[in-house]
Amino acid sequence: MKTRHIRGMSKPRIDVPGAEAEAVRAFLAERIPDARIVGEGEVADFIMMKPADLEEMIEDAVAAAAYARTRNQEFVPAAFVDRLLAGENPVKLWRENRGLSLTALAEKAEIGKGYLSQIESGGRKGTVQTLRRLAAALNVDLDELAPRSAS
Repeated sequence: MKTRHIRGMSKPRIDVPGAEAEAVRAFLAERIPDARIVGEGEVADFIMMKPADLEEMIEDAVAAAAYARTRNQEFVPAAFVDRLLAGENPVKLWRENRGLSLTALAEKAEIGKGYLSQIESGGRKGTVQTLRRLAAALNVDLDELAPRSAS
């Protein structure tokens, strides 16, 4: 038979997990006669746990949230970021990071090798269409190929 808890009318239910559960249950039963101690797997209004167990649960939740936020993001070496912040051309940096030669990227993006070389050296900016092709060939967002000014 399932019991139903009606707030304000039923006894509050307390779950006490762990090795000391029986001793704690007896202690609580003496001091809080209106509380009903529930067994494992039952719904409880309150749960008693050690601070270390709560800290571990919070730490696990924070780690899981951080993983979920970053799981589809790509990690790059610090040297890559330093060079990018120093003002080096992002197309060249991403090409090198992907291990592609100038010729290989030009073929993959279906543009001329000379044109790509001029984009990388800063001689030409490249059209939006060309930058989209390069972004697709490098498997990055178009925004990643926007030049950044050195700070």
